Amino acid sequence: MPASITDSSSKKRKSGKNASAPSSKRRAVAEDNFAETLATVQELENQIAESRKHYNNIATLLSMLNVEKSAEKPELAVAVSLCRVFSRLIAGGNLTESSRAAENEKIVAAWLKERCIDYQNALVAIMRQADASSQVCVL
Repeated sequence: MPASITDSSSKKRKSGKNASAPSSKRRAVAEDNFAETLATVQELENQIAESRKHYNNIATLLSMLNVEKSAEKPELAVAVSLCRVFSRLIAGGNLTESSRAAENEKIVAAWLKERCIDYQNALVAIMRQADASSQVCVL
């Protein structure tokens, strides 16, 4: 047989799969990235709960929230984690400053209040970006 006949007959056909559907490899990579992000978020949250020296992790989580208009979608797992963080801080009285508290305690409380306001603004941005069908109005 001539070489051209065997070459053309040995070529594989292109599969009839939809080109727009992500491959299983892409899905596996995306799932790995998601799992890695969740692990990072959980670790940062745990560190915040364990010690005040990790309060800067709040700023890290806020930066991971991804609420810019150019972002595809916000990281809702980060938003939920920040909800737990601020709930614990509020319940523990860490966002309130007493008149007899030391100056550095007042500074920490003010910084935490500012981060809480940043978080609230991010939540408002997330709700504005959501499509109308997914919004629920509570009266």
